[in-house]
Amino acid sequence: MAGSTNGGLRHLFTALLIVAAALVCALWVRSRENVDVLAVFVTAEARAQVLASRGGRVCVALTNLRFGRDSAWTARRHSGGETDAATTEIVENDIDVARLQIYPPPDPAKVAAGGSPYGDGYLGFTFATSQSSVIHGLPDSKLAYAIVPHWAVALPLLGWATWRLLGPAAERQRRQKRGQCVACGYDLRASSGRCPECGAEIPSGAATAVAL
Repeated sequence: MAGSTNGGLRHLFTALLIVAAALVCALWVRSRENVDVLAVFVTAEARAQVLASRGGRVCVALTNLRFGRDSAWTARRHSGGETDAATTEIVENDIDVARLQIYPPPDPAKVAAGGSPYGDGYLGFTFATSQSSVIHGLPDSKLAYAIVPHWAVALPLLGWATWRLLGPAAERQRRQKRGQCVACGYDLRASSGRCPECGAEIPSGAATAVAL
């Protein structure tokens, strides 16, 4: 019974990984024309932490901005078109880019030609930290953020799910269900104690797993 329960949990977790990867891919497609922002207000002071999706990339921003006890442990979601006015105003007017240390640094020539002052990153990856007063009018404000492409989130999820389906742990489970040695695959239905082929110890009940 315990083995069956563990197997069911393994399959459930693998299915959740696949669903999560599919949701990231759907968000990737949506990000071509839409901006999605989720703000989570943590601690008793409601410090804002932000997850955003836009233009094929995901941004995770950690801040020390406090919104008061009434907002503690709540969340707010905002969605809009790529040219959404509220999002554009926050990015362009509220943040002092000069107080950001962006890695890799933006190309000055591209910025001068009208490119984003935040840069394009390296293969879509960007990381930044800030000095104090990064938000205009808030002297103590600080933030740090990381931006990654959606594929950099989806691929590890799919890879993890594939490993769970086809990797060594999954193969050992399949062998045990078939009444085989988990180490070498030898048929153990007529054996007990140790595997006649490799000498590995036979788990209790493994030899009768197929019959059950």
